[in-house]
Amino acid sequence: MSFSERNFQFYLVFGNGNENNEPWKEEQWKNIYEPSFKQILNFSTYFDKTALRVLEYSKKNKEDQYFSAEKLGKLAWNDKSHEKWVLKTNDDRKFTHFASWTPTWTICEKIDNSPDIYISISNESPLTNESNSQNRGFSFLIIIAIATDLDLNCTEIIQSLSKKINAKRTVFNIRSWGKGKHDETETWQFINSIQDTISYGMYKTENIHDIPFNDLKFEPYWEIIH
Repeated sequence: MSFSERNFQFYLVFGNGNENNEPWKEEQWKNIYEPSFKQILNFSTYFDKTALRVLEYSKKNKEDQYFSAEKLGKLAWNDKSHEKWVLKTNDDRKFTHFASWTPTWTICEKIDNSPDIYISISNESPLTNESNSQNRGFSFLIIIAIATDLDLNCTEIIQSLSKKINAKRTVFNIRSWGKGKHDETETWQFINSIQDTISYGMYKTENIHDIPFNDLKFEPYWEIIH
């Protein structure tokens, strides 16, 4: 089986910004997200080989006109690394994206196999229509991908997390690590690998945030679990 052919349980969690529970905030990460994700990661024998990639921006000086990417160094799944990237109260950094590989991408390359578990978090706020934020768009997108050959059922863990954060919707499907697939009506499409999944272009319109969230058609392509 090639790197891209491995199949995954593919979950999308659409975050509700009205709850003020973004995963990159220190309190929420420590009390809600990290414990839930860790439950899933512990099922992999590679848990201690998990690595993170986090993209954040900040102004080095108050006088700077533009934001620059933060240099966070090597990050693993431990308290020391989480302390580096999570945003504290009144933190002026701007969070953009988080990705967790279990095992790390370098090991995946060596063994020529995609990761057991992949988790990503994307800040969707810049794409949301602020004039009607109650009904349109979602503030963050969480992707959880678990290799099917691990023979795990983490749906209850993900449902519990979704309830705690009052997610707008959480959905499930099976897909390969490589190119995804179109649904029968070509409403949903995944033309990139799981690691390159972004909200822009996944729905029939280029920007999914242009559609009132309650008008999005999830079934029958997705199984709605929350």
